[in-house]
Amino acid sequence: QRFARRRAGQARHALQDAAKDAFEVLVPRLSEVDAVVLGGDRRALDELRVDRRLAPLFARAEPRVLEIGEPSFAVLGEAAARAVSVQVTLRDG
Repeated sequence: QRFARRRAGQARHALQDAAKDAFEVLVPRLSEVDAVVLGGDRRALDELRVDRRLAPLFARAEPRVLEIGEPSFAVLGEAAARAVSVQVTLRDG
């Protein structure tokens, strides 16, 4: 139990740090980007959505959320390629 509480505290702290970084780095530059594509843990993103400082970021975000496993350099590079891809749906009729 103690270990689980410690891990939860570490995760909460990491999420707070991510919110701070996103606010300081991304929000001031939103006018310079064409789109915002989110990826990763949906629960973490939902927690970040309640941070009012990040409202402009989430307002610009595409509706899709990319699935990202381990955030290694290769995986993030692949995610960046998927972020600019176009999904095509074919329907009969």
